[in-house]
Amino acid sequence: IVRKFSRQENQEPTIRIIVKSEYLLKACKDVIKTWPGISWNSDPLEVCIFPMEIRFLCLTVIFRKLEPDMFITFLPLFKQYRDALEAKKPKDEADPHVTVSVDLLLGAIQSDWRSTLHKIERLKSHHEITYDLLFAILIPRTLFVTKCAITGRPRLFKLVNSQRTAIEGKPCYQLTCESIDLVDTVSDGGVSVGKVQTQILIKQFKGTTKIQ
Repeated sequence: IVRKFSRQENQEPTIRIIVKSEYLLKACKDVIKTWPGISWNSDPLEVCIFPMEIRFLCLTVIFRKLEPDMFITFLPLFKQYRDALEAKKPKDEADPHVTVSVDLLLGAIQSDWRSTLHKIERLKSHHEITYDLLFAILIPRTLFVTKCAITGRPRLFKLVNSQRTAIEGKPCYQLTCESIDLVDTVSDGGVSVGKVQTQILIKQFKGTTKIQ
């Protein structure tokens, strides 16, 4: 991991982290798997970190800026991945190197984002979150329960990904979720059970909101 600092006149500095380690890239592939706009074949894989307590984090692949705060979002999964590697028996030849690389990544995140991580843990301990830190609990493959837009009854969704956006100029999070539903079958004109994707919007809110 190489940190590069750059500054333009009248602008806050941008910090870039360039990841060249094949072991760390393997860990990212295993943990993050897929994310809109990411190509794990990019060389090098460049991470841009913006100011404000070095809080906003995004992955840049071939100069394409992706969603901020990705590594903080996936931090719990990287920890689980590291622990599973340490407990694995027998180990593959690359496992010790991957473990060391993930430890390096975890150390960098926990050091550089200490203040932000403390805020997140404090809020979560009270079952609360703010809009600005909402990304921390939007972990892909997490299951969510919400009301069905059609029936109004509780419905289970699995989060695929999320991104910050704006609808009619108003900030919001757009969640792409999967669920099981009846789908039309083209072959016979009937219906069958299958996976469907649903877009869910979380509008910007003030202060904190309760989470479970």
